[in-house]
Amino acid sequence: MRKDWIKEMRLLVDGQFLADEPLKKHTSFRIGGPAELLFIPKGVDELIKAIEFLDKNGIRRYVIGAGTNILVSDKGLKGCVIKTVNALRGIKVIKKEKQRVQLSVMSGETLRRLNEFAIKNGYIGTEFCFGIPGSVGGAIAGNAGTRLGEMSDIVEDVILIREMGEIQRISKDKLGFSYRECQLPEDSVILSADIVLRDGGKDVSIKSSQELKEYRKKTQPYGFPSAGSIFKNPKEDSAGRLIELAGLKGLRLNDAEISKIHANFIINRGKADAKSVIKLIDIARSEVQKLFGIRLELEIRLLGEF
Repeated sequence: MRKDWIKEMRLLVDGQFLADEPLKKHTSFRIGGPAELLFIPKGVDELIKAIEFLDKNGIRRYVIGAGTNILVSDKGLKGCVIKTVNALRGIKVIKKEKQRVQLSVMSGETLRRLNEFAIKNGYIGTEFCFGIPGSVGGAIAGNAGTRLGEMSDIVEDVILIREMGEIQRISKDKLGFSYRECQLPEDSVILSADIVLRDGGKDVSIKSSQELKEYRKKTQPYGFPSAGSIFKNPKEDSAGRLIELAGLKGLRLNDAEISKIHANFIINRGKADAKSVIKLIDIARSEVQKLFGIRLELEIRLLGEF
């Protein structure tokens, strides 16, 4: 890796460059060491140029949206972290046929804005994502969802940026969607997605969103940073239920705590570090395995060395 690659990149690509930027400022967990470089592209063309430059020079790249559903190492990340939320924005209707509405949504849009757009226009189908933090791109990559549905229910296809900046459209049937997973090519970055909703009226959309909002308020922790659900739910069971039965609700290490409201959430009570979160993850896995013979799988992504 060239020592002066950041200087070279600045000359070629337009955007915001933050060297040695603490990633705790850019994750919903408020945890994470410094990025060698955090880059926020000015737009699509600049994102493509950045990926082409990084790939040509063999520089490791990471892409984050709103920084949800991830835990970044306390050691930080070498290479370039590209932040797309707010940089890649835009929602537009591209086709309407009877009650079928097709949208083109940029990956940096938040799920909140997507849901607000749908409610405003009386479109049905995004209610399940009300209250899920994060960007559309990240939600697709993890097939985010709730008891009301998931991203695979509304995604028709995605446009990707591949290695060296190549653009590729991939249809839904080739994305390998499954529970909290999407089989995207390893080198790819989601640029945008075509999303299909129904034109059903504002009243239905608003009612469903309000119901989910009330449910989330009662069952999930608010007021402290977190990364969302830590583990995937095992088949026909709930990770939170198993962790609670193991007696781990409220277990705290430094400022990291298994939530007393929902045991599948770990919250940051102030100055939690990744090391403490990993230890709580290991304890929860070990106890659930010992008591119930179930190996919990992570839903969050771990970035960096642990």
